[in-house]
Amino acid sequence: MNADIVLARVARRTLVISAVLTALGFLLGGLNGAAGVIGGAALAVMSLLLLKRGTARVGSGGSASVALVLVRYALVGLAAYVMVAVVRLNPLGLLAGASAIVLAIAFEAATLARR
Repeated sequence: MNADIVLARVARRTLVISAVLTALGFLLGGLNGAAGVIGGAALAVMSLLLLKRGTARVGSGGSASVALVLVRYALVGLAAYVMVAVVRLNPLGLLAGASAIVLAIAFEAATLARR
């Protein structure tokens, strides 16, 4: 199984799950709840893409230093801090949005296990 194909399916499922969770967040928490879900999903996707990029460099023999990985994750942490402390997005919405990618990965794992 090609990893890029699996990653593309996970990305599509994440978008669908995020859309459903955003609608639910809007119903339960208004605009701030929906924005929190979108922010959480964006953080999770950003983290996944940074992980993919870093592992691709290591796999191709490139120099991916530990410091560079830490800087990338510090940026994700900074973005999360800004969303909670500065923009004041709904923390439960952020958590729900970040879980969208986890749900998509779990669904993909279940699909692959059935094959």
